[in-house]
Amino acid sequence: MKMMIATTDITKLFGNNALRATINQLLVKKEFPKFTILCGPMGVGKSTMAHIIAQSITQQNTDKQSSIHIINCAAKPDISDMESNYLRFSPAEPIVLIFEEFHGLLKDSNEQTILLNILDKLPSNVYLVATTTELHKIQRPIVSRSIKFEFKLLSVKEMNYMLDSYLTEQNISLSNDIKSALVHTSKGVPRDLLKTVDLIIKGELSNEQIMGLVEYVSDNSLFTIFSSLKTESVSFSLAITDLMLSMPSNQLQSMRDFWSRFLLIRKGSTEITIDKTIFKLLDELYDNKEIMLITEVLLNTDANRLVLDLLHLNMKLTSTSNKQMVGVQKVEQTVKENESRAAKTISVNSKQKLTKQALHQFKLNT
Repeated sequence: MKMMIATTDITKLFGNNALRATINQLLVKKEFPKFTILCGPMGVGKSTMAHIIAQSITQQNTDKQSSIHIINCAAKPDISDMESNYLRFSPAEPIVLIFEEFHGLLKDSNEQTILLNILDKLPSNVYLVATTTELHKIQRPIVSRSIKFEFKLLSVKEMNYMLDSYLTEQNISLSNDIKSALVHTSKGVPRDLLKTVDLIIKGELSNEQIMGLVEYVSDNSLFTIFSSLKTESVSFSLAITDLMLSMPSNQLQSMRDFWSRFLLIRKGSTEITIDKTIFKLLDELYDNKEIMLITEVLLNTDANRLVLDLLHLNMKLTSTSNKQMVGVQKVEQTVKENESRAAKTISVNSKQKLTKQALHQFKLNT
């Protein structure tokens, strides 16, 4: 049997499929709850869904303009005024009140008490739809009177499907590398993805400009870093600094993100967020002890020390001799001396350049 659609707008949303199907079914059967809370991260479609719900409930109304009321709770509206304006009498036709960022409404215990009384005596034909990114700030007695719909971040598969659908609709073509970069940097937030794509389309940005905009480090580049940790130390030292200097400024964040995805797949995650060949090669390259060692370094380092900590890690993984260890200690000392001669405030990129200079000096002396 073909599923009925409450409104065609609901089919334009992506992700959270089970939740959308439940909302649609309640709307079709005209059994939608009187008080609902749509919660979840920013940009996942809560406000859009709230408006779709309101439009569906009031679609048969003769006076549609006065049927939907949007209340911005961040502006600290007076709940007593709302009660007298909308909630004292039962209207002839359904009305919907949409509370955006609902957690901002309840400033004190008196307002909480007023709202609880409203919820207990909610007039027929009045629906309250609240959205929030901070459910924990809403008191439990209020949440318990609602039906809660929790929106989640979209999976990589859902984001890819959404991006392909949107690009087809806009008659735009992007390379697979660009699409992968856009999906990865949007981190499951559809609004962020569409906002960036719209900017790309309107600005007619080149591939190079897009990569600069999203500050994306490809998985291939990150794989090169992690796989080369077991190469000879001096050649690794020069290669890693060259590679790091060619990458955007968020190298550490990108490395942590990539390694976290690798660990999740290794733990049995069903969502494949790294190319299977890349994952297999890394998984075969390192044993459990080495993986823990890499994880500890990524957790404990910072952007200023990243290159030097990777050098130390490389030496541990390749059983580098004491002589070479002393050499890297000389590199660190040279970096410190160079920094003391430079300006007091120095960028991370500049520190990495100083490290590279010291490494070249070390290579000439060995």
